[in-house]
Order: sequence, then C-alpha cells, then structure tokens
Amino acid sequence: MALEQLVLSGCVCFISGLVFTWPSAANPEAGRSIFRTLPVKMYLWSLLGMGVLFLLSWYLAAYYVPLLWKHQPW
Repeated sequence: MALEQLVLSGCVCFISGLVFTWPSAANPEAGRSIFRTLPVKMYLWSLLGMGVLFLLSWYLAAYYVPLLWKHQPW
C-alpha cells in the first residue's frame, strides 16, 4: 500500500509539474524540463529523504537495538 501511495503522489506531482512547464506570456521560459519544476523537485527530495531515513532506521534496528535490550538493568 505504501508503494501505491508513492506512485499516486508521484503522478500528482508530475501532472502539477506539467502545469508549471506550460509557457505563458508572463513566463516565456517556462517550457523547460519537468524535473526543474518545484512540485517534482519536492517529490524527488522527499523520496531521497525517506530513503535515507529508512536505511538509517534499518541499520540502527539491526545493530544497536539488540545491544540496548541485552544490557537492561532488570
């Protein structure tokens, strides 16, 4: 279910990124890359942050939590 939510939010971000790339009279340079738009940048940065936090929590749970449970005072 989490992967489905990531894909759905990615679709929403890329569709809103397409809106940012449409050229207009106010912004003639808007027809550039979709990966340079704010919604897509925020989505990619959040994916990177979630991936780093997931790997860090996995590492800590595998190597440091057993040490904490082994040395309890009771």
